[in-house]
Amino acid sequence: MWQLSLATRTAFPRLNLGGTTANQISTRNFLVAPSNGSAIVVIDGNPNGTLRFYDPVSDSFVKSSSNAVPSLRGTASSAPDGSFLLVDNFVFNASLTVLGSMVPSGTASAAAMAFGVVAGPTDGFRVQAADAQVSVQRLQRVSVSSLQSQQEFRLPEPVMDITPGNTGTTAAPRLWPPTATAVLLGPRGTTQLWPQGIVTDGNYAYLLSVSGLTTMSLGPASGQGPSFTAQGVVNGATFRTPVAPGSIVSIFGTGLADQGVAGQVPLPTTLGGVCVMANELAIPLFYTSATQINAQLPPELAAGRTVFSVQSLGAARTSGGVAVTTAAAAPGVFSVDVGGRTQAALFHAGDFSPVTPANPGLRDQDLILFVTGLGAVTPRVAAGSAASSNPLSVTSQQVAVTIGGRPMTVTYSGLSPGFVGLYQINLRVPADRAPGDSLPVVVTVGTASSPTSGAPVAAIR
Repeated sequence: MWQLSLATRTAFPRLNLGGTTANQISTRNFLVAPSNGSAIVVIDGNPNGTLRFYDPVSDSFVKSSSNAVPSLRGTASSAPDGSFLLVDNFVFNASLTVLGSMVPSGTASAAAMAFGVVAGPTDGFRVQAADAQVSVQRLQRVSVSSLQSQQEFRLPEPVMDITPGNTGTTAAPRLWPPTATAVLLGPRGTTQLWPQGIVTDGNYAYLLSVSGLTTMSLGPASGQGPSFTAQGVVNGATFRTPVAPGSIVSIFGTGLADQGVAGQVPLPTTLGGVCVMANELAIPLFYTSATQINAQLPPELAAGRTVFSVQSLGAARTSGGVAVTTAAAAPGVFSVDVGGRTQAALFHAGDFSPVTPANPGLRDQDLILFVTGLGAVTPRVAAGSAASSNPLSVTSQQVAVTIGGRPMTVTYSGLSPGFVGLYQINLRVPADRAPGDSLPVVVTVGTASSPTSGAPVAAIR
């Protein structure tokens, strides 16, 4: 153990701490201290977790508890005033006497694993592993005095496994670092991972999760501001899942935001008193209301798991993190209302008049179709910025369009100049067109297609 002096900016080893305990600490160990600085508890990384209490006033170890934590995993936290200590699932008082376990009675041993703990003034918080009954991890709030659960919150995605307890094994569950990395680092003793992945201010719990930071409100479920589900994050053209980076998306929920409309480009990332986060990126906003938010997903987001949250700035409230699976491309065809008829957003290239039964697309005519979700483009345009006309941003993947089941000739597919997140497809009507007034329009990018059921329609003759 070394002592660091903030006054002299020096560090030196404590060669003799007095008493019967030598100044020697085994490998895989960590320190925990209350915020008032009254003590330090050293948790030795032997298989059963020996605890040692260091008193900075007397500069010595004054208490110890051998083999205190069976099968030590390595998550620990101290109450702000040092009145109790959490190590994995166990609660200790200031004398290092175990008071009991925070695991709910009847919990299977596999689900009892603590993926993180943090101590508040009177409560302890722990992340319980998923089990056969509940397939997601849960944040549990436990009263230290009664060891009874007070609240439980289902987490939208797994927390990061940043404890040092499993660095030398390939069998235990691990999310981060990857097992191969952890096994390489652990036996060589070249790293020490901080065991705490949760903090709380009493109103919110903040957890390091797979995609970044997850914020959980600890208040009652009612009146907690923004709320939405994964099913409410949809393509802005079709109002269906999935969604894709770079595209226009809509979020439907309750208590989302005040009414707001973006009046500038680049689009703002705060509007209607809220900001929307996607994997900890603030995303550009078109429109906000209590039940709907229209936004653009940043093109730099990778396809896969994306965690969304809506953060209310004035009320300092936030939704829970909502995990959504994003696709590399998720084409959606916009619809427009023309004379009371809902149809595809398809226009004549010559005069930009809408394609209707009274003004249909004809053989060898050039038409323009407006869509979103066509995926990556070259060159990329910054999130919230309007696309340029010089150079044009062309889709990286090949795009195909069928109207009435017949392929159209695509002459251009890419971002629509002057717009944010809007794509356009220039196409020509071929000779073997399928005539009709209500022909479904379907767009395909790679293996992803716009919905065929309830597809918007167009008139071709």
